[in-house]
Amino acid sequence: MKTLFKIFSLLLMGSTLFAASIQTNKTSYKKKESITVSLSSLETPHNCPDNIQDEPNNAENDCNWVGLFYAYDESKPLHLVQYRYAKGGLDQDITFSGLGHTDEYEARVFANNSYVEEDTISFKVTSQEQDLRLKTLKNSYAPGEAITVSASGLAGNSDDWLGIFYAYDDNEPQHVVYKIQTQGKKSGTFTFPALDEEFEYEVRAFFNGSYHEEIYFPFLVIDEAEENDIIINEVMAQNGHTILDPDYSKFSDWIELYNTSSKRVDISGYKLGTKIDEPSWTVPENTKIGAHGYLLLWADKKDKSKLNHHTNFKLKSKGGVVALFDKNSQLLDSLVYQEQASDISAVPAGANVAYANPTPLEANAASKAQLLRSDMPTASKNGGFSSSFSLTLSGNSKIYYTLNGDYPTKDSKRYRGAIMIDETTILKAIMIEEGKFASQPITHTYFINEESTLPVISITTDQKYLTDNMIGIYVEGKNGAYEKDCSSKKANYFQEWERPAFIEYYDKSKVLGFKQDVEIKLSGKCSRVLAQKSLSVKADDIFGKKNFEYQLFQEKNLQKFKSFKLRNSGQDWYKTMFRDAMIQQLIKDDLDIDYQAYQPTILFLNGKYWGIHNMREKKNGDYIENNNPDVDGDKVNILYAAKSKYTKQGTAKEYEELIQYLHDNDLSDAQAYSHVNSQIDIANYIDYQITQIYIGNSDWPNTNIRYWKETGKGKWRWMMDDQDYGFNLFDEDSRPDPDSFGLYHDTLSFATENHSDDYRNPSYSTFLLRSLFENDTFKNAFIARYNSLLNTTFKSSNVQALIYRMRDVIKPEMQKHVDKWGDYSGCNMEDWNSNIDTMIEFANKRPAIAKGHLDNKF
Repeated sequence: MKTLFKIFSLLLMGSTLFAASIQTNKTSYKKKESITVSLSSLETPHNCPDNIQDEPNNAENDCNWVGLFYAYDESKPLHLVQYRYAKGGLDQDITFSGLGHTDEYEARVFANNSYVEEDTISFKVTSQEQDLRLKTLKNSYAPGEAITVSASGLAGNSDDWLGIFYAYDDNEPQHVVYKIQTQGKKSGTFTFPALDEEFEYEVRAFFNGSYHEEIYFPFLVIDEAEENDIIINEVMAQNGHTILDPDYSKFSDWIELYNTSSKRVDISGYKLGTKIDEPSWTVPENTKIGAHGYLLLWADKKDKSKLNHHTNFKLKSKGGVVALFDKNSQLLDSLVYQEQASDISAVPAGANVAYANPTPLEANAASKAQLLRSDMPTASKNGGFSSSFSLTLSGNSKIYYTLNGDYPTKDSKRYRGAIMIDETTILKAIMIEEGKFASQPITHTYFINEESTLPVISITTDQKYLTDNMIGIYVEGKNGAYEKDCSSKKANYFQEWERPAFIEYYDKSKVLGFKQDVEIKLSGKCSRVLAQKSLSVKADDIFGKKNFEYQLFQEKNLQKFKSFKLRNSGQDWYKTMFRDAMIQQLIKDDLDIDYQAYQPTILFLNGKYWGIHNMREKKNGDYIENNNPDVDGDKVNILYAAKSKYTKQGTAKEYEELIQYLHDNDLSDAQAYSHVNSQIDIANYIDYQITQIYIGNSDWPNTNIRYWKETGKGKWRWMMDDQDYGFNLFDEDSRPDPDSFGLYHDTLSFATENHSDDYRNPSYSTFLLRSLFENDTFKNAFIARYNSLLNTTFKSSNVQALIYRMRDVIKPEMQKHVDKWGDYSGCNMEDWNSNIDTMIEFANKRPAIAKGHLDNKF
């Protein structure tokens, strides 16, 4: 277990063994000059043969390699200029032969024979020491318009010259369109005669009368079309499954523009909006639509441009207007659409607007004047628990279905006869009638010969949304983000991606509680690297329901939720599976702290058993409103770290003003303390601090805190947030050691230390509690409350009984859970029982130890 602990400590605390970096010995090279690349911290591959000669991307080995690319090219095989394999130890130099073309380049290092960049460095190749530059005044010219070129860094020879060529022609005399002598100038502006033919061209620089190209710059000659040739061609205000925005990997609203002409149109400066007489967003510069071409604009309110443009507005699903304006805000086109249904678009139909199956970036499909959907098919048996059976589907038209969780379409398998269901299976089926849109799908999960003492949840989604290398949320993949505290590698599972899914909830009596379309995303931070991950589940009215109307937790009489979490137990995943939940259950009745309700469940993901997941409330505005009925959840400020810049919702302004007041005032003064008392719920804050100190939370107080306040009124309150590191999570050495983060840790001193260099308790994270201890009223209240809790709520027998009760609830399910995940976690049933014994020991010994810390402090 100690070896296991070390492995998971590195994994979960973000320790990384390797973080490859790359440097070139120079930033600028002459043509044909060799290029030396230095590598450091590069992991030694396990399967890299010495004689490898194949180009990178050979799946049979895990060699590391370095490639040279033009700076503007993506890391793909067809763009590779040169490559060398990196063999040997961590640090090494690799030399490339010189490059013959002047341009901007990048050297990129890759691990595991992939094309996923670990690090990159830029450099350039020039023909001489000085920086040679060449550029046309504009990127495109109209036929008959003179071409202006600026050049600098020329050699200054009398025979130097500039020439215009068709972009694909070689540097030969017969291919010169126009030629200008530079007259020995080293820099200047040069004007070529106009070009009449629409085409792609290049201006190129040559020295000493040669035809050896030194540098080039591309430009276009094209006759732009008229403004009114651009129309609004298609609008989608309910994008549930149709197309992912490639920038943010979200199913966002979109607007499609179409160029009706046979000429390219520059729409830079055009404007769009959701009012017929009021543009609100301007199309960025250098935006063009090719002849008979399409352009998608994402209406997601992000107001940014990446690979695509994102407007500063969203579309209303209940109906609205999209308006297109010219550069002078004169209306060019508009599309007034009616209420939208998920994944059905609005398109122009003569003088009217109709409904159509969406065709982003393609010609519109046949439209329908009315939004008529086919009836849903019916199944001979509803989802639930049973033995094997024969399933039949019925309806008055064609039925298409899937059995793996994928969303059915007309390209799915056609239903033609009974289906034998002899293992746990997800049925999704649609019906398509002539002249109507496809029906909404039916979804049923059939649990075949499955048993459970806990509620069971089935979540189904297209498998690609889980495991695809580019868009899958559950894999490392090839389209990831960094989470520097957790890993040195990019991973898809660090992205904040939402995916459409369907959920079915069966209570522990196997009665269906609810079923509906949802959005899912991964939750947590470093725990995402674990094989079993936490999921956030959210209702979304794009699918028809904006809430879960069901009592998810028996301990709270709440009947409506916008979202909830299926938690893998975080850093406690391979320990007990209920540590954080136990701590929150411990304080829920007697302490004045906002806590998360708890219900352990069994999850099936796309029909596969996925183990125990702790269903929990989400700590957001919805949670605050649910648990504080007089508070508007949309009008609260939520902070989630000691530094106020980490804001979950709202702003940190009021908290920053409070902290500044503490810096400016002595809280031993009764008036100053009275002011702070008006800003902080003192009873709540004392209970919160005592709980974190008692449990010995070693991942606190700098992080894993959450506190909130109504905007402009009320008091700051603290809520429980990720207590996995409490109750001796890692320190399994029972010997007295006040420096260990376990049973004997003096968390009270840790939470009030003033000059710590530990990232877990820097001075700013302990400042509030230290300041409050300057006031005797607060200090005495804290001491009295802590002593009382050590004799009541935190009394050993009370805590021990709770641990055993919670253990017994999940114990019947643990063997199957361990069978599923034991190879990944290293945990078996013996370990599980031992980890619970560690918590029991903490419960038995901690009150006396904590009492000693309290007495020593005061």
